[in-house]
Amino acid sequence: MTTLNDFPKIAKSLKTSSKNEIQLLHRLIFGEEGDRLNRSRLRKFSGFPSDFQFEETKQKVVAEFSLQDLIAICILLRLKFYTDLDKCCDTVLTHLSDLSLLTTEASDFSETDDLEESEPKLTDSQQTVSNKLILESQK
Repeated sequence: MTTLNDFPKIAKSLKTSSKNEIQLLHRLIFGEEGDRLNRSRLRKFSGFPSDFQFEETKQKVVAEFSLQDLIAICILLRLKFYTDLDKCCDTVLTHLSDLSLLTTEASDFSETDDLEESEPKLTDSQQTVSNKLILESQK
């Protein structure tokens, strides 16, 4: 069974992401902010169950999470993101429903990204959003 930790770039993101970003992803997947074991639970996450209610979950996510939250989750999961809340939500939920889709997305994120690099390479728009999220979390 494939888990998020089986994808080296995502495993690195889970290791190096801020506590706030980890809590966002944990809340999206498990429905609560969790505790100090969040990273461990996320590493073991193997996708939503087969009886996962996509539309029902999407409605909850769109109501609970902002576009900035979903973009932060996309960056953490190495997914291409959209500036439309519904599209961004679809992307995240689709990939978390079927982790095999992460293989192509995570490898397409940055073809030259090396595990030894200290910072992932982000596009200009991703870097701008990331910087805004960092500034907001420091307030």
